Amino acid sequence: MNLHFLSSTAPVARADHHRIRRVQAARCFAWLAQGFAVARLRPVAWLFALLACADLVTLFELAPRLSVLAPLVAPLATAMFVLMQERADHARPWTFGETWGAVDEHRDALLAVGVAAAAMASAGYFAATMLAHMHGLRAWAWLAALPFYGVALASFWFAPALIVLRNRTPLDAMMTSARAVARNWPVALIYAAVMGAYAFAVSAMPMTLSGVVVTPVLAVLILLGAYASYRDLLGE
Repeated sequence: MNLHFLSSTAPVARADHHRIRRVQAARCFAWLAQGFAVARLRPVAWLFALLACADLVTLFELAPRLSVLAPLVAPLATAMFVLMQERADHARPWTFGETWGAVDEHRDALLAVGVAAAAMASAGYFAATMLAHMHGLRAWAWLAALPFYGVALASFWFAPALIVLRNRTPLDAMMTSARAVARNWPVALIYAAVMGAYAFAVSAMPMTLSGVVVTPVLAVLILLGAYASYRDLLGE
């Protein structure tokens, strides 16, 4: 049974760089508002989904050994939220079972995106570690990791949506995602500033507080704006 009907968007031509739209930086707040508006249509279902997401984030935060699974869970969870929002945006009914069925059809591609993004981020971590040990620049070594983290996030950001909504290959989806983020760099800077503030804040607070409250809330807010941002920048 083909459950890809959860998305009505057919595969399109590969010349995405001509289709990527540029938006004002303030649009990120509208994306969040649209996410909340969609959630209010089925508050119980969305509350369940958001709490499940928050619980997973808390688990990874408080159990570091399990965090190795995060790159595998993140693209699947993002794809689920995007499909749920896409259905709601088009006033079509959805169930968790059908949505997961559509995501499962693209499981391998989504996992490939997660692994590739994790590999890029890991390369940045190792580069920073080597710089700190070889040149004694421990205080500034983390700067070496930033380009790797930035590319990893940019490549991942819209990739799950492109895979489940437009049937893109992992490489194509990641390259298109990176181009969309680069074209809308003012918006990307806002997200980067928020994530940077988050990183500095959690380093100064108890792990329980960051794991139970701060990190899950940030993850939920990002997911709420996932489909609206995709639709503005890459939707037809």
